[in-house]
Amino acid sequence: MEQTIFWHDAAGAVGIALILLSYFGLVAGRLRGDGLIHQSMNLLGALLVGVWLLYNFSLSAFLVVSLWAVISLFGLARGWQGRADRPR
Repeated sequence: MEQTIFWHDAAGAVGIALILLSYFGLVAGRLRGDGLIHQSMNLLGALLVGVWLLYNFSLSAFLVVSLWAVISLFGLARGWQGRADRPR
């Protein structure tokens, strides 16, 4: 039986991959937890999973991904603020 992969399924898979790669980079010491790359990967991943959820809604997944995005935005804001506060 042939399985059709829709664009929103691919977007969700890429989002999950970004979140997991970001976490792996953090655990492996390749990314900093307060770094813009780590937080950007998390935010983009959460947004892509959110796109997938528009077509395959799950309340619990929506809550997790929404909070994931908010936390990532908080991390990005702190990262930008920390860079602005540093002397040049």
